[in-house]
Amino acid sequence: MSKPLFERGDRSLLWRDGALELTACAGPPQAERQAFASLIARTEFGEGGMRYRRLDVDRSLESLGRDVAYVRLVRADTLVGTYLLRRHTLLVHDRPILGVYRSSLCLNASMKGKGLGTRIVQQTLSWLDGLAARNGESFVSYGCVERANQPSMGALSAHTTSIGTLRTQLVYRQWPRATLALTELDADDPRVIQAQAQTYDDCGVRVASDAPFLAKVEDGQIVAGAQARLVRIDFSRIGQPWDFLSKHVFAYASPARRRFDPHDFRYVQLDNAVVLPGFEAVWKPLLATFMARANTHMAMLTLDPTCQASSRLAPCISGYFARATQQHVSVLARAHGRVPGFDQLATAPLGLNPR
Repeated sequence: MSKPLFERGDRSLLWRDGALELTACAGPPQAERQAFASLIARTEFGEGGMRYRRLDVDRSLESLGRDVAYVRLVRADTLVGTYLLRRHTLLVHDRPILGVYRSSLCLNASMKGKGLGTRIVQQTLSWLDGLAARNGESFVSYGCVERANQPSMGALSAHTTSIGTLRTQLVYRQWPRATLALTELDADDPRVIQAQAQTYDDCGVRVASDAPFLAKVEDGQIVAGAQARLVRIDFSRIGQPWDFLSKHVFAYASPARRRFDPHDFRYVQLDNAVVLPGFEAVWKPLLATFMARANTHMAMLTLDPTCQASSRLAPCISGYFARATQQHVSVLARAHGRVPGFDQLATAPLGLNPR
């Protein structure tokens, strides 16, 4: 394994102005990480008709691994802003390069409207530029932002390049059943690597698997599969007709409330989904199997709507619910150092997903 990009325990000062101080730290003390998770958990995400808060944030941070940097904006010893950086591997036309996923850009409500979100982004990206220069290793950082999220789009668009758009869709099953036997494989299993390459062969950039992979295996090869993780969120607003149904119908019907509790909304997120040509029919029972294993009735897939995999899987994730809950996110990237082929990333579909 190559040297970590973010050295555990190192703390860098990115910016200071009076009582405000912006730092980056890999492996911060437990108290700092808990404060980081608490601010993210209090932040309301989404724009337009959908607003929500994340649940289980502390558990999610624990699962990220070691090569992670926590960017913290502090005012007089109180955390008021966050930005999270996670290293992983990107494949640009099947050539591995270092990647950094940027997420969880949050500000305390009292600090909004002061240009501090833009300040966090500017200083963080400049710090990453410096890391690339000092280490002599170029890399790409990227993040996924809902197109309707104007504050984040404004903070990022001046300092990054849009390389494409992804579409997220929720799939619902009334009575999901685990009808398929799945095999758990390591992320670096050659069969996983081959299945992803075949599924996303038209994509200019994709992310390498970095977590166990669940797959339907036939005759020694993967025919369909994905990385699966349970996500829980708390909706303050979903949009019509779901807000009306939640308030006047689901709240009084126990079976409906178990399926659609807005304050403990559960779904299984499927990342790096693969399906071999000719095995598309496997995806419907596979989706139900993933849901049943996670004890939920919902699954979310994120795909570039222009990629071949999206077209092939469309019949499995179509329907009113999928259309009503779909969102589009922009992928905003930046090259730190000289990255061959970066200027061409926007010319082909993307094999990426929010991390």
